[in-house]
Amino acid sequence: MLVTTRQPTQLHIALQQYATRALPQVQAHQHIASGQCLADHPNGVPVYAPRAGRVRSVSAQCITIDVDTDSHEAPALVEPHDHFLERVRQGAMVGLGGAAFPAHHKWRGTPHTLVINAMECEAPIHCDRALLSIRPDSPLRGGEILAEALGIARCVIAAKADFAPIFQSMLPRVPSWELFTPAPHRGIGAERTLLRALDGATLHGPASEQGYIVANLGTLDALARWWDHGFALTHRLVSVGNEQAYWAALGTPLPDLLPDTQDAQNTENAAAHSRTLRVGGLLSGTLSTEHHRGLQAQDNSLSWDDASTAPLPAEPCIRCARCAPVCPEGLLPQQLHWYQHQSEALVALGIDACTTCGACDSVCPSHIPLAAQFMRAKKTLRTQRSIDAMAERAQARFAVRNARQTRRAEQAVERRAQHRQGDKRQDAIAAALAKRRQRKAS
Repeated sequence: MLVTTRQPTQLHIALQQYATRALPQVQAHQHIASGQCLADHPNGVPVYAPRAGRVRSVSAQCITIDVDTDSHEAPALVEPHDHFLERVRQGAMVGLGGAAFPAHHKWRGTPHTLVINAMECEAPIHCDRALLSIRPDSPLRGGEILAEALGIARCVIAAKADFAPIFQSMLPRVPSWELFTPAPHRGIGAERTLLRALDGATLHGPASEQGYIVANLGTLDALARWWDHGFALTHRLVSVGNEQAYWAALGTPLPDLLPDTQDAQNTENAAAHSRTLRVGGLLSGTLSTEHHRGLQAQDNSLSWDDASTAPLPAEPCIRCARCAPVCPEGLLPQQLHWYQHQSEALVALGIDACTTCGACDSVCPSHIPLAAQFMRAKKTLRTQRSIDAMAERAQARFAVRNARQTRRAEQAVERRAQHRQGDKRQDAIAAALAKRRQRKAS
């Protein structure tokens, strides 16, 4: 595995995070140091400068930096926090398996089991293989830090067969840990599928709520580098093509990482014909024509989507049901396809359990992009649930406000009644005193 480092001359650092957008803390034409905080959001993670340089421009979406020629990676310019999860947030830790979910949210709760996910099983992603070739001990060190900080008693390395000998040789360092090598099948790297294969666990919500933390090798490597050396998450390994990987700064323009995947002629043709770029794997990845954006934390693989990998035109479903037996979650993809626009039916059919592994895509004779449909449907459901939750909270606040106003009105009525009773008592006392004075006068 060839792993090299790319020296960028310019960085396009995205501010959009998993569910938030970081707020810039620098201005155009400002000179910044390597490791300086560029942006932050209280519900997200900070954004640090991978290299020193001068800020060319700042927008709501991106910060562009002209990198100094002698610049290099440096520790974050921040004082580490004492609380573990806040320190994790401070280091900009997010999941590097492809979702970039903030780790300080994912690692909450009281977990009893840590699962180190080394099930890299989707072509052409090979970031874990590249990491094990240059820093094989680092993910284990990250796992030790995480287990010690959260008091996790059980640690399991879930590794595919190719990686098992590497971890087997390192187990004497952590003798209480387990090595689990599940039978290979499509989608085994998904959190839900992996935990069912490991313990027979069925997730009903986030894994942390049921006592599990599933962490990618790259995420644990980033945690170890932050904890032991002070390097925040400003770089990641990204696989390019089938046999190459780069240690690249976040924000590196994608064209700087792509030329070696094709010869110069093909690269020129790609630019001329707006060739489609695949970011991620063949099943879970996305297609993009935005070749000039910067590398982001969730970008684990880059490749050109040529004719051999481009999907064939979709045809109508013939109800052959070939997709049902291959679904690792036991769902009925053909039914999900038919009811993809009916939220209640999708929930009843178990759409929440779908991991969008693409197993159904691989056997569909009509070439229907089922996984993409289910991904869109799940996104629509999440949006609708978020809107419903906001409406419920607003309704609850309105009910509390009405109850408060009713209570205040009742209290005001009681106070007025008490005042009236007090006035009557005062009148009676005054009358009695006047009568007494009259008696004395007579």
